[in-house]
Amino acid sequence: MKKTLLAATAALLMGFGAIAQTYCNPLPMPIGPGGNAAGDVTVIEDGGKYYMCCTGGGMWVSEDLLDWEFHPVANIPVAPDLVKYNGKFYLTGNSDHVYVADNPLGPYEDLGLFKNTGPVEKGWNGGFDTKIYVDDDNTPYLFWPGRGISGIYGVKLDPDDLTRFDGEPVHLFGFNPMHAWERYGEFNEYPGVAWIEGPWIIKRNGIYYMEYSASGTQWKTYAEGYYTATSPLGPYTYASNNPLLRKTEGLVTGTAHGSILQIPGTDEWWQFYTIVLSNPPGGRRIGMDRIEFDSDGLMYCTITDTPQPAPGTVADKSVPASIPVTINKMNAMNALSKVSSQQPGYPAAYAVDNYSGTVWMPEASDKAPSITIELSPATRFDVVQHFT
Repeated sequence: MKKTLLAATAALLMGFGAIAQTYCNPLPMPIGPGGNAAGDVTVIEDGGKYYMCCTGGGMWVSEDLLDWEFHPVANIPVAPDLVKYNGKFYLTGNSDHVYVADNPLGPYEDLGLFKNTGPVEKGWNGGFDTKIYVDDDNTPYLFWPGRGISGIYGVKLDPDDLTRFDGEPVHLFGFNPMHAWERYGEFNEYPGVAWIEGPWIIKRNGIYYMEYSASGTQWKTYAEGYYTATSPLGPYTYASNNPLLRKTEGLVTGTAHGSILQIPGTDEWWQFYTIVLSNPPGGRRIGMDRIEFDSDGLMYCTITDTPQPAPGTVADKSVPASIPVTINKMNAMNALSKVSSQQPGYPAAYAVDNYSGTVWMPEASDKAPSITIELSPATRFDVVQHFT
């Protein structure tokens, strides 16, 4: 039993009813030979289908952003970026190379290295977390991080050859130690060190939103922020409500390095992101949540780890939202007497320990596995908790 389903199960038991078409983070991505959904996620739409690629190789395809089918695809780099330009699909990432195909699933042809890139002091780092963005006037741009505290750079690309720069790189912004969430460390405790990476850009209502990741993927403080501009190459302004994504406790932690997807024909936007699991330390998964914009154009995203309405659906306001349930530690310790069975190393207490890296597993011979969770007060002096 996945503990992320506990809240939904409790809601059903309390008479809230089922919520149709939901998802829950971390996403249950199928994998196969040559692929693993290990973060640094890019999702695009083409022809009514959604295509996802991640660090770990391969490609996933979905028609509803809920059910994904894995496809082995060669030449998927680390931290891949996929974009459609003039009818062809271009693939870059942590590589100097640019790959092209007629279909998102390949096969991809190697076009060779980026050319005319200029010296390192101009910002080019040899190909790391590269992101090709095609503006709505069909002008292509390249964005990348300079590694460490350098920040994000951008340049216009030759529209006839996406391996060539069309001008000198522009430094868009760098690490700012006053932005505490950008700092290195499990508690952002290193004021002079950071790892700025993972640029992704969208345009909405004439505003360009450049999101980026900071602190480093080894920390639960891995987070996402954004700047805004009225031109792809800036100047960029730091958003007042940063960070956009940050969560250090619970089932979903270390949320960063992803992509933003617009549902075609709508103003519905979705953030896909890497999850750095707290347990086991450093384990990585994929998550997604809705993006909202306020009247001032500020972008917001609430990170979730409970069942949520699926993309393309509207939450039923008459049905209370699922919430995590804090279990009485004493009752959790006594769960042995309230579980049908458990395998060695996978005790019932793991179902309520608030970690995504542990799991309760019943015996294989248990045909009707069950677990009872005690929601009554710990003592006679405690107030009974009611959820509405």
